[in-house]
Amino acid sequence: MIEVGTMILFLIAFSAMLFFLFGQPLAAILVLCGACWLSGWYFAHSTVATECERLGKFYVGKNVYQCSKIETIEGK
Repeated sequence: MIEVGTMILFLIAFSAMLFFLFGQPLAAILVLCGACWLSGWYFAHSTVATECERLGKFYVGKNVYQCSKIETIEGK
């Protein structure tokens, strides 16, 4: 399976190719927006996962959420 970081770089390169080689600015912008969305999703989830592993808690604004591990998936 392709890692998220690799997918983001691929989408950015694909967006540049659409813009510079094919002259399709709208398609390039849409692909770039998808890459930005995927990047934000990945960053948010990895930050929450890191904070939960380190502290057992994470915060959003003034709210603090408690984390608890449910199970570990074998083979990962």
